[in-house]
Order: sequence, then structure tokens, then C-alpha cells
Amino acid sequence: MWDRVVIIPAAYESELLPGCIESLAQHNQNAILILVLNGKENARPEVHKDNRTTFQWLVSNPHQKIASDRWMIRFQNLDILLLDRFSEGRRLGAKQG
Repeated sequence: MWDRVVIIPAAYESELLPGCIESLAQHNQNAILILVLNGKENARPEVHKDNRTTFQWLVSNPHQKIASDRWMIRFQNLDILLLDRFSEGRRLGAKQG
């Protein structure tokens, strides 16, 4: 289905991640970005708030929720599989990630 795969683990990246994704989308390739939005249980509150901002930006694009913790998003010429590891109950442990 896709010719190329890019995997990005991300946390507290709302300022830089959109530019990175826009840059990836500029390449006219049949690609998918697997984006794992991470948050640790013991992270500072501003990390969780920033992750929520990133999530809201991503799902402002055409998307489909494909599981309770997964969304398929279309961003320009790029497919994005978003994995939720930032929401309460899905966060990483203090020594994970």
C-alpha cells in the first residue's frame, strides 16, 4: 500500500512537529507516517497540555478513528497513523519510553 514508512515518537513537540510533518508531506511519495504521541505518567502538566495541542492540530485534518487509541489522518499528500500514548490510562510508565 505504501512505498515508504516514517516513524516518529513525539512528546511535547507542538512547536516543531507541524513543520516536520509539512516537510514530509511536500515529498510526492507514497508514504505513511506512524506517529506515536507519548506522555509519561510522571511528566509535567505542560507536557500533557502540549500533547493535547498536538493531537487537536492533527485531528483538525480529515481523519478516521480506527480504534480507541488510533486515528488514520490525511495531511496533504501524507497518510498518518496516530497512536495515542499520551491520554490518561494510555501513558507510559515513569521509566518507559
